[in-house]
Amino acid sequence: MKTLAEPVELSGFTESVDELMKSDEVPGLAVCVVKDGEVVYTNGFGYRDLGKELPVTPRTLFPIGSSTKAFTAMTVGILVDDGKVEWDAPVVEYLPDFRLHDEYATLHTTPRDLLCHRTGLPRYDFFAFFPPPDRETSFRRLRYLEPSAGFREFFQYSNLMYVVAGVLVERLSGTSWERFVTDRIFAPLGMRSGNFTVADLRASGDFAQPHADAGGAVTEVPFRDTSWAGPAGSINSGVEEMTRWLQLHVNGGEAGGERLISQESLAQMHMPQMAINGNRDPVCAIGEATAYGMGWMISDHRGHRMLKHGGNIDGFTAQMSFLPDDRLGVVVLTNKSFNVLADSVTCDLYDRLLGLDAIDWHAHHGKLLASVFGACGGAAQHEDSGEASEMPPSRTLDAYQGDYEHPAFGRVEVIANGTNLEAGFSGDAVPLAHVRFDLFRFDGGVLNGVTVRFHLDNDGAVRSLSMQLESGVADIVFERVQEPAKV
Repeated sequence: MKTLAEPVELSGFTESVDELMKSDEVPGLAVCVVKDGEVVYTNGFGYRDLGKELPVTPRTLFPIGSSTKAFTAMTVGILVDDGKVEWDAPVVEYLPDFRLHDEYATLHTTPRDLLCHRTGLPRYDFFAFFPPPDRETSFRRLRYLEPSAGFREFFQYSNLMYVVAGVLVERLSGTSWERFVTDRIFAPLGMRSGNFTVADLRASGDFAQPHADAGGAVTEVPFRDTSWAGPAGSINSGVEEMTRWLQLHVNGGEAGGERLISQESLAQMHMPQMAINGNRDPVCAIGEATAYGMGWMISDHRGHRMLKHGGNIDGFTAQMSFLPDDRLGVVVLTNKSFNVLADSVTCDLYDRLLGLDAIDWHAHHGKLLASVFGACGGAAQHEDSGEASEMPPSRTLDAYQGDYEHPAFGRVEVIANGTNLEAGFSGDAVPLAHVRFDLFRFDGGVLNGVTVRFHLDNDGAVRSLSMQLESGVADIVFERVQEPAKV
């Protein structure tokens, strides 16, 4: 599919996007519009590789992040149609080894609960930075993560529950989640370029490089491998093929005369399942959704019912959406972390297509993003983030050195490096700045600012360390791994 020119109602849209990209320093953006089930506009803006000045095209592949969740919800819906699972039967009936920290939640969690974020488990986003070696391992470690709310009490966004949904699909289908998506969704839709790994993305040739703000400038950043949590956010695609995904939803589950999913199962995905409380989950507040379906956030655009799902992963921001009653859909993909352009461009397009008066959506979403960052920063509650105190460590640095383990987060290696401590995990070694006594703080890396407290036993030996890796639950305690006795 080549780039399609602007319809009359989108006159001036290209100039507007160019201006916003410059102001937000977003290297590249791709967009498509579906109207009445047909593709009416596609375009690429800027660069997929800023350093090499390679242009974005409608075929350029981007990681779509959490927009993957709608695909996973559909895989479960297809299995419902196949008679292999029920939306409201306990997951343990299909996965006897499924365990959550709370016994009641373990026994009563259903596929519907997994897909609408209401098991009581909070985000645990830092879990992604201590990645287990594979999907099944992460599935087995869930029992060691404490909930922060009662079962079905609140909406709490959880990538990990989508990992469980993926395991459910794999066990019931007898194939990988990736293969199931490919065979039952990608292939019928003709999405031949879609893939699931960083390696396959790079091999495609036409792919976007990730970028982020760093030190006051937009720079290229490393790709993050999310394959272990694929059902939560690992799909890579381009707007040319994502139009077919939107058309499938706008057309009620049919594509090319073939029904991929029943209208009943699709309606369950599109139906409000759980109210969203933005105060409990400020990251979702920027989307201004009032409810979550299954794989879709549900809101309205100026009185028009909207289903959407964003995607944020290192170096990329995406937004998929459609207005089912108006048969309109928009996909926006960008290659810069945490920018509001995807949301702003989406809303601007709908205003133009619906003939509504213009609103400064860019300013509106900018304020929302600032409030989200403020809320998240306040919730972190890192201890004493100021200058290091005059209170020295209670032990020599060598005494803190060793390996520490948590049954869910895995192992952290603490190293005494001259006059400093370093903490190593996931292949990274990050300095620990001393704060006071046995309290240290990550100085850089993904856990920058998170405090690390070492704990002594009755004999004065260092036996554990703890970190606040999730608000609303107790600090995560890593127990020291005892060295084997020397003979």
